[in-house]
Amino acid sequence: MLSKSGSIAGKIDTLQDFGLSTDEFFEIFSTFNLVGLWRLDLDSGHTFCSATYSKLYGIRHTDGPINMMDIIARIHPDDLSSVMESHEVASAHPMAYQKIHRISSDRITYRYVCSIGRFRTKPGTSGEIVGIAFEVPPHRCDFRYETDSTADLKL
Repeated sequence: MLSKSGSIAGKIDTLQDFGLSTDEFFEIFSTFNLVGLWRLDLDSGHTFCSATYSKLYGIRHTDGPINMMDIIARIHPDDLSSVMESHEVASAHPMAYQKIHRISSDRITYRYVCSIGRFRTKPGTSGEIVGIAFEVPPHRCDFRYETDSTADLKL
């Protein structure tokens, strides 16, 4: 949950308390996880992503908007409606969400990916949804949890 100052209250201590920079934290987290960044512009409907996000989903990277049909084609059919619902709800209401879903580039072998996103205000626009995605090892997916959180989300 985010505090009024925008810090992650009750989840982790501040990075500064441990003498870590944001870059160091990201480097530690991404040591064992391929971490991709993405952003959905609500006015245009375009989604943009980092090169590591493209690699994670097995799509060709572009600096412009990505082809969402390429992403959708890789999501397991049983997970697609839940993933789409999270984006739709976050587009309409300030909220954060986390979903674990399966992706595949061959429709035979699937991997688990965790996607975490949240609504972000953007002055003069309807806002955007920003987030990260990273692969989750199969042995960590026995619990297969999903969460949506609007509690204490201050934007």
